[in-house]
Amino acid sequence: MAKALQMKPEEMKDIFSGNVRQTMRTNYYPPCPEPDKVIGFTPHSDGTGLTILLQVNEVEGLQIKKDGQWVAVKVLPNDFVVNVGGHSRDDNQWSVPEHRASGDGELGEGEAVDCLLPFS
Repeated sequence: MAKALQMKPEEMKDIFSGNVRQTMRTNYYPPCPEPDKVIGFTPHSDGTGLTILLQVNEVEGLQIKKDGQWVAVKVLPNDFVVNVGGHSRDDNQWSVPEHRASGDGELGEGEAVDCLLPFS
């Protein structure tokens, strides 16, 4: 992963070592029985090292901000979306994309796993 992000292995190790209090958290977002009342999630950047998203159905809702515009993320069936979180780099060499789940009444069910994996 460090190589893909053009980081030194030591930098990656530093991110996931030290006072890591959370090793894994999972969230499950079931479909809303009243889709017209779905409000989505506000724009944010994840505070974890990695977020792995599995969208259970083909309903679109995940969006990222690119060049000041919200763009829908096309998720293929059975694929994972991997998002590098806000604690990954702080030297401004690359930026963490802001993202949101739109609240247009079309959100379906999904699962998210936030991971901070300490090295041994």
